[in-house]
Parts: sequence; structure tokens; C-alpha cells
Amino acid sequence: MEEHRRQAADMVRQQLAAMDARRYEVGIKRANGHMIPRVLTVGRLLGQVAWLERENRQGADIFIRPEGSMGLVLVDDLDEGALGRMASDGLAPAVVVETSPRNHQAWVRVSPTPIEPTLATMTARLLAERYDGDPASADWRHLDVSSDNTPSSQWAIDHGD
Repeated sequence: MEEHRRQAADMVRQQLAAMDARRYEVGIKRANGHMIPRVLTVGRLLGQVAWLERENRQGADIFIRPEGSMGLVLVDDLDEGALGRMASDGLAPAVVVETSPRNHQAWVRVSPTPIEPTLATMTARLLAERYDGDPASADWRHLDVSSDNTPSSQWAIDHGD
């Protein structure tokens, strides 16, 4: 159990390093639909990993996104082919989360600095259209499922190295 907790904390650290924000909006959506919103610094978020894991084991989905528009956009409902095309096009995602078998969400860095929310939303919509993602999730304020209730959930981080 301790090893699993360490691995979960490592995955969260990797996601936060790839997103590179100072504060994060975290949503815990319980099975009854109740959403618990939080805004946490990196240190506070890392200190909450055990609690987030407990919530997840009890059926809650965990959502994490940077606070504000940080030059990252979320593209949802991507398959492996779409992720490969993105990488080939020079848009390798900073973070990829497999939310269900063969279905992914990708955080794509489109700017090294924060961008206006309307531009971020337009960019997310264009990427969703180009890579056959979900246009309904193409919004700069969309929460991504960083940890779901699917045993196959995987994290892949590309830091551009």
C-alpha cells in the first residue's frame, strides 16, 4: 500500500511539473454528483494525495487543472492515433491521461506564457476538431479527469526532452 501511495504521489508530481503552474484547481466529483472544489498550491496538492486517493477508491473522479489560462489547453476523447498525429505535428502533449480503455485526454502547451481565456478556448476547439476530440470539452475552464475509476488509467508525461 505504501508503494502504491508513493507511485500516486510521483504521478501527481509529474503532472504538476509538466503543467508548471503555481496553483491548481482540484475538483472531487463524488459518485452522487456532488463536486468539492479546491484551489491548492503545489505543496498543498501534494499533501492531499492520500485523501484524493481515498476519495477515488470510494468512487469519486479527481479533476486537476492549472488555475487560470496558463498556455495549456485540454483536448478530450483522443485515441492513440490522434496522439501520434499530434506528436508528428509538433504538438506533443505535456500530459496524457487514459480515462478509459483506448480513450485519452491530453493537456497541450500552446504557449510558454498565459494566454487569454477566449484564445485558449478557440485553440482547444481547433485542436479537438483537427484530432477528432470532443468539442464539448474544448473550453479553457474544463476540468480533466486526472484520476478515474478505471483500473487501466495510465499517465504518460512528455516533457519535450
